[in-house]
Amino acid sequence: SSHDRRMSCRLPRGSVIHRRTVIMRTLASLGGAAALLLCTFISKAVTADAEALLWNTVSPYISQDARAVMSGDGASLKASSLMKRFKPKLFDLNRGLARQIEETCKLDLEASAANAVVVTTKDEEPNLYVETRGLGLNRIKTCIKDLAARKGDSAAFSQKGSIIQATVGKSDKVYFGWLNNKILVTSGELDNRDKLSRAVSRAKKRFDKRSDVAALLARVDRSATAWGLYVEPSTSTSRDSDKPQRAFGMLNSKGSQVAGEVHLFFASGEIAAKNAKKLNRELAEAKRDAAKDDKSGPAQSRILAAAKITSTENEVVGTATATQSDAIAVIEPAIEHR
Repeated sequence: SSHDRRMSCRLPRGSVIHRRTVIMRTLASLGGAAALLLCTFISKAVTADAEALLWNTVSPYISQDARAVMSGDGASLKASSLMKRFKPKLFDLNRGLARQIEETCKLDLEASAANAVVVTTKDEEPNLYVETRGLGLNRIKTCIKDLAARKGDSAAFSQKGSIIQATVGKSDKVYFGWLNNKILVTSGELDNRDKLSRAVSRAKKRFDKRSDVAALLARVDRSATAWGLYVEPSTSTSRDSDKPQRAFGMLNSKGSQVAGEVHLFFASGEIAAKNAKKLNRELAEAKRDAAKDDKSGPAQSRILAAAKITSTENEVVGTATATQSDAIAVIEPAIEHR
């Protein structure tokens, strides 16, 4: 069905990540941003070689009411033990699409992407902007034709502006954008032309230095292995809301260590302190739960022992460090569960 063909990413419900790890619970409070962080990892389309070039190209398409922005340095991610361990499993997500593309099209997806930025819109649709390396439009079309032929279908193409329509078989349609002869753009639904059209249209109200997006970007280390920011729509928040109104986070993988931090901003210092107290109670509970887990308990215990949750004014900060081997021990059961 049309719904089955849509590209989507969801964190596994009921997994170790959701049930026990406080740091991940905190990340989960970022809503769509946390899910997109996982999608960024799965796409493997992030390296830092041309981050500035891609950012300068993509930023005009980011409106001041954007919900989330994600990117990172895939070079350090690719070199990490985490990626080396989980790359085969990540390839099998989304019905093994990445593996099919590499095998059928004779492409190395990591080598074909210089950098990527993911942006979610006010309606929570993720748009992916990938700066390609040595991958022209004709090569992309040939790849789609080869993928169609693998299923006994043909593929035809038409283009209007920066939007390319690929018709596979008699009626199945897939749309992607092509900017500046090297930037590939996809929306959250590959078969939805309208959503892609918005992704490749310059923002009427671009974010400026006074916007929440700009304020968070000023705090983010864009050289991190992965980073993201999230802004809650103003219409859904109030002075008394317990939900974070803005957030950003960073993950760094260097050598044998992994370090992460999440910053949550609330409507007042009182609400921030209340949430920090709640998260610290959950941290203590998670430590007790980890001690009962035969598979990953020792690793979780070490990670949670290094976790800290503090609050200053209206900001709550969660930090944690871990060895890559401990991180693998905690993450693996969640991937196996899926």
